[in-house]
Amino acid sequence: MCKIIDGLPPGVSKLSQVFAGASLCYNYPQTEKCFMIEDAADPHGLDGWRWQRIELVLKRFGSNIIFCSGMQDPWSRGGVLKNISASIIALVTKKGAHHVDFRSKTKDDPDWLVELRRQEVEIIQKWVG
Repeated sequence: MCKIIDGLPPGVSKLSQVFAGASLCYNYPQTEKCFMIEDAADPHGLDGWRWQRIELVLKRFGSNIIFCSGMQDPWSRGGVLKNISASIIALVTKKGAHHVDFRSKTKDDPDWLVELRRQEVEIIQKWVG
């Protein structure tokens, strides 16, 4: 693995170095350009989030939960990105990151954040009503 990484041209990004090193084990014939870890049929054994089976558990035991995911959050790919049921709701925004909607309201809040919070309040009001 070190030989592969050290043999890369100068200036190669850290991400490219990691991919090259991982390819020794998971992509030896070098046929893959990208690992689709969310694919259930992943032949490389990289389906890192599947072990949680969060959707199955929440369908059985959960209700009245809002998952808000800002896609600028590096952890967003492991989050809940689609509605699981009528009362387990995913609000996904291209902007924002981890728990930005929980921060205190300010006069400088962008329109997308104001709208996101409005949606959350509307959903909770329906549950309470």
